[in-house]
Amino acid sequence: MRTVWFLLHSKNRYSLAHVLGAIEVEAPELLPHVRVSRRPRPREGDVLVCSFNTFMAAEVFELVERLPEDVITVAGGPHPSARPDQCLERGFDLVLIGEGERVVPEVLRELARGRMPEERPGVYLGEGRPEPAPRVERLERYPPYSEEFRLFCPIEITRGCPWGCAFCQVSRLFGRRPRHRPVEDVVRWVRRGVERGHAFARFVAPDALAYGSPDGRRLRPEKVERLLRELRSVDGLERVYFGSFPAEVRPDSLVRADGAELIAHYADNERVNMGAQSGSERVLRRIARGHTVEDVRRAVDACLEQGLTPVVDFIFGLPGETREDQWKSVRLAEWIIRRGGEVRLHYFMPLPGTPLEDAEPAPLDPEIRRVLGRWTREGKAEGAWGHQMRLSKMARKVLAEP
Repeated sequence: MRTVWFLLHSKNRYSLAHVLGAIEVEAPELLPHVRVSRRPRPREGDVLVCSFNTFMAAEVFELVERLPEDVITVAGGPHPSARPDQCLERGFDLVLIGEGERVVPEVLRELARGRMPEERPGVYLGEGRPEPAPRVERLERYPPYSEEFRLFCPIEITRGCPWGCAFCQVSRLFGRRPRHRPVEDVVRWVRRGVERGHAFARFVAPDALAYGSPDGRRLRPEKVERLLRELRSVDGLERVYFGSFPAEVRPDSLVRADGAELIAHYADNERVNMGAQSGSERVLRRIARGHTVEDVRRAVDACLEQGLTPVVDFIFGLPGETREDQWKSVRLAEWIIRRGGEVRLHYFMPLPGTPLEDAEPAPLDPEIRRVLGRWTREGKAEGAWGHQMRLSKMARKVLAEP
């Protein structure tokens, strides 16, 4: 049976943990033949699986070019799902599109036994039209992390997002109808994590306060409260982080669901992460954000009233953003800082499959750039916006390839 290698990278750890957990359930006979490495060394006849995003793409393409010819290469993840033909052009033998828990074990079982999979939804060989794999309707069917390979990660409690922000891949990859891991299953996996020495609980969700909502818009705060209350009953669990990265909250959700009160009462984090993205109403409408500047102000005040520190994200350089729009974001950020909150600064990075994938970032006003730099140096703001400017150029170069 062929050896199957998985490329492990700091940027794909969460997705890899999910896929390996699915193999443990669906194809356990493959486990003795699976290797996970930051520097995979497949030999002729082996299989190499690379799950990657756009910011890993150049590195991954270079890796594939150096492999022996008889290594079978499989691409999956956000970038291949949106750019499958590019991946085939750059040397991959097949591309897995969409959610991987069902299709990855099926395909690897075929490859490990010496058979090349046929093209079908989720499996693209360049012969027909790319179609995503069927979505996982019940998240509890699969583990949220990999125990066999000790790839532990925050537990995904919600998958899918109804908002479809123009810069974001989540709604395009996972759909607009959210699916939630049941409370009992979340608690079960947190308890298993505690037994293995993980005394802190963190989660993954597009909007933590939309947990349990049938559509991600009609909030069910009683379901959020039940989840948090049940987690507090887990023996040995020292801290519960909720409403912090990577399960942040929307500002409008925080206000409508009395989220600050829930977090202050049940969770242990003293900081709450939320995305404003812009201080301009015009830009918020343009990127289909679905909330207003006033929602951000009310959410900041709600956090401060509960003794929580709001940490608010802003994206500069959004396509179509004007100098006036950027100054509106600066003024909102200044108001947050004066109130006692914190801000995180980002720069627009295009992602494939989104409405803004081919859009040019708006020029960053020189004076605003000096303000952001001063805030960063003085510790008034965090965020890798300068590094993201370089990543944005790299992403545009990758996306410009045929």
